[in-house]
Amino acid sequence: MFVQTMIRWFLFVIVCSVVIMGCSVHSSHDHNSRSQHDVVNPEPSDALVTLGLDSDAQEALNIVMRAHLEAVSQIVAALGKEDFQLAHDVTEDQLGFAKHREAMRRQMPRNFPPEYHDLAMAHHHAAEDLSKEISSKELPRILPALARTLQACVACHRVYKR
Repeated sequence: MFVQTMIRWFLFVIVCSVVIMGCSVHSSHDHNSRSQHDVVNPEPSDALVTLGLDSDAQEALNIVMRAHLEAVSQIVAALGKEDFQLAHDVTEDQLGFAKHREAMRRQMPRNFPPEYHDLAMAHHHAAEDLSKEISSKELPRILPALARTLQACVACHRVYKR
């Protein structure tokens, strides 16, 4: 019981940290090759970059961002209950490349700068890694992967504003 309570508090702190900080990771990677992702957190900037999207595109992006935050909340709740299957399914369906492909169909990728796309890809790669670690059912492996996924969110939100 004590261990479960500590895990829940740890997961809660992670989610709160992401909400407070925003989301961002900078990753320079080749989209065609798969390698371990180095997460570099750029220094927070007061001068966030505006994507300059029209109102429809901005609303679509806001929907995706809210869905990501809701997915993280569901993943943390599932891990707190040790419901690894639900955590895995939500990670793959809502944060992995399936979600990226869905967002690309709804949005106009050409309206986003390449750097934004790189950050989004780093996020989806981190989520795919998280999904694999969740399959292990070992929290000491899962939690660092969850942290890397959240750091990918933080990296983007440190650079771009809504």
